[in-house]
Amino acid sequence: MSQANIEIPILMYHRIGERVKNSLVRDQYVPLSLFERQLATLQKAGYVSVSLDEMRSCLLDGTRIKGKPIVITFDDGYESFITQAMPALKKYGMKATVFLVANCVGRTNRWDEAKGDVSERLMDWDQIRVAREAGAEIGAHTVTHPDLRFCDDALAQHEIAGSKALIEEHLNEAIHWFSYPYGKHLERERKLVQEAGFLGATGTDKHTNNPKTDPYALGRVNVRATTSPAYLMHKLRKASHA
Repeated sequence: MSQANIEIPILMYHRIGERVKNSLVRDQYVPLSLFERQLATLQKAGYVSVSLDEMRSCLLDGTRIKGKPIVITFDDGYESFITQAMPALKKYGMKATVFLVANCVGRTNRWDEAKGDVSERLMDWDQIRVAREAGAEIGAHTVTHPDLRFCDDALAQHEIAGSKALIEEHLNEAIHWFSYPYGKHLERERKLVQEAGFLGATGTDKHTNNPKTDPYALGRVNVRATTSPAYLMHKLRKASHA
């Protein structure tokens, strides 16, 4: 495949671990054994995980990547990323990008708790630094995880730009990438993300990404507790033709 025709998929995960029976979002839990089978299948198919920074260099600058590039992302920053996902990623020589809810770092998933869902621990700053040192790419997922479409202009701007500033303050490095809560975004949200200084953002539109893709509307393939390795490969093929 030439660089001009390259299509790069982005996978979206949330939590690694056994499904919690009384959770309102049970399908967000991908059991560790399944996650490892998914990684093994991707590896066997010739996929090489890259960061969003590397994806951008590939798509915009023509930087060559040996193998078929794929980006693995995790929304919210659950503690299971460092306890479960990272050892598995290391085992298969892969990397991932984690989007943090800046004001909930070291706390719990308050946006879900407000709806009556179960509490889950989120990584604290020390854990995030360990993940970063181990090769994880860090991005922003707003300050408090609202649906930005229903925020007024001032609040939406704060949630977007404020999350970038807070994470950069704690990690002492630039944060380039954003993920829209609930995957939803309109023109205003994309404009605010760009104005905040992000290089791009991911949503939940089910398509792969190429040099012509709007960098502030990157597509992703959702991976769930029910996504078998074979079905994951099917979803990747389907996304490439979306």
